Amino acid sequence: MNQPENLKRLKAIKEVLLLMASGNFSHRIPRSDHNDDIEDIISSINMLNDDFGHAYNPFILGTGSGVQRCIMQYFFLLDPQYKLITTSFPIPHTIFPGKVSIFDLIHQDDLEILRKKFKSSPNNKRQSCPFRINFTTNKGLSQELFCTLFHIQYSKLKDHYLIVGSQIIESNPLMISKEQRKVLQHKKAKETPLKILKTKEDFETIQKLKFYIDQHLQEKLPTIEELALAMFMNQDKLKKGFKELYNDTIYSYHRKERLHHARLMLSSTDENVETIAILFGFPHTSTFSALFKKTYGISPSEIRKLDDKP
Repeated sequence: MNQPENLKRLKAIKEVLLLMASGNFSHRIPRSDHNDDIEDIISSINMLNDDFGHAYNPFILGTGSGVQRCIMQYFFLLDPQYKLITTSFPIPHTIFPGKVSIFDLIHQDDLEILRKKFKSSPNNKRQSCPFRINFTTNKGLSQELFCTLFHIQYSKLKDHYLIVGSQIIESNPLMISKEQRKVLQHKKAKETPLKILKTKEDFETIQKLKFYIDQHLQEKLPTIEELALAMFMNQDKLKKGFKELYNDTIYSYHRKERLHHARLMLSSTDENVETIAILFGFPHTSTFSALFKKTYGISPSEIRKLDDKP
């Protein structure tokens, strides 16, 4: 093995260790066929990242009470040849290295997975395919995203594709500022013990439901009865458990997330209001505009004008 390749692998190890120190356990170092000490170290770091990622979950077993946690969403609009047309908002350089084809962003091991998704998408009656995949960052690391592929049928974007990717971001409580820590401590003092969700399995079921909602913003949600059957939880517990954990009802959360991501796309792309409404499950622009104005106090066209001002 030549020296430049060794240096590249050591640099990747350094990058991941720095990310781990900041509380970010979502990156992995790509594996190689080499059988040496460096490869053993890479394997150990990746496994340690997996363990930390699971243990650092503030919703399971009460761990990580000081952790700040959020879900980032990334949208990729592709033409029929799978080339990038636009994204929903400026993507961090660690995710988007400036390539033109979506296949240039995918880790080599996962290319076949995505190709199969594209191949099956036109025949998929639901017009959406959830999957998990690794994007190659411009630093040579592997970044996992939970994705859903949508095959768009709207006439103006026929045979185009929309990929929605989700990433969980967690920050190390030791890296939080004093002001943020005071806010978290005050919030914790106000919190009351959960009454509906008692077990690890309960938490995981509600989290699974939220993840399902996040990945199906383009579609109408099933009924509560259908969701309860799919999640193996009774309807009352499902509704109250979601409300208890996320302080919102299932359908209200779904509607707000649709509008939120539509708002992001309005601010960062040139797509017209009608197209964005369709992308996020609003078949009628008038309904979308009314809900948008009720939520944000301003119409979609007006908010775009504000964003265009210097």
